Order: sequence, then structure tokens, then C-alpha cells
Amino acid sequence: MKTTKVKVLKPQTIELPTEEQQQAKRLNSLQARRTLSTLLPDKLANSTFWVRNQMVPHAQKLFPLEWRMQYAELFYPHAEGGPLYIDMPKTEWDLELCKRKYQTLRDSGVRYVYLYQQVDENEARQLLEGA
Repeated sequence: MKTTKVKVLKPQTIELPTEEQQQAKRLNSLQARRTLSTLLPDKLANSTFWVRNQMVPHAQKLFPLEWRMQYAELFYPHAEGGPLYIDMPKTEWDLELCKRKYQTLRDSGVRYVYLYQQVDENEARQLLEGA
């Protein structure tokens, strides 16, 4: 009869990450998911807290049949100067919708701006100020 040696494994202690380490990992993951597309709106609003796909106030009354006109891509509730709604159109059709929405919402007193792909920070500030 042949005998084989059996290696006995010692139990290893596993260190669980602390709550601070877990939170830091979560924040790093969130930062990694942020895209460059939110950097210009963050500068414009002077805030990093935003909500996506928010309904614009009064838009349901102003555009009852056009649901695309009732929502904004980004909403900055804590923006410098008051709540700010931002759209970032990708196509010419979206750009025309945003221009129409811009005029109507500015007349109703809502802070709204659209940022098309070739816009820089100075042009965006001019749009926001209504110049």
C-alpha cells in the first residue's frame, strides 16, 4: 500500500476592507465613470452635483405635445446663480429643438442653456447670460 503525503493548509486570516476603504473605492468608481461631456457643464454651473433627465418647470404647459421639449439632460439644482437646466444636442435635429426650447424657456424665466459639440466655455457663458 502506497501512502501519500497530505499537505495541511493553515487557515488564513482575511482582512475585510474598512468602511472608509469601501467608500473610497466607490467614489473612485464613480469618478472613473464620469465622462468629459459633464466637465463643461460642471464648470458652467460651478457645481458637480447634477441630476439626469429632469423635467423642466412649466415645460409641460409650454410644450404639451412634445415630450422631448419637457425634459433636460442635466439639471444642476445647486448651480451658481440658481437652478440650471442643460441639454447637449448631438444631431442637427436636436440642435433645432434646443434652440426653440431655449427661446421659450428664457421668456418664461427658466435658466436653460444648450451646449452643442463645438461650443467652448466662453460661448456657453454668453448663451447662459442671454447675450
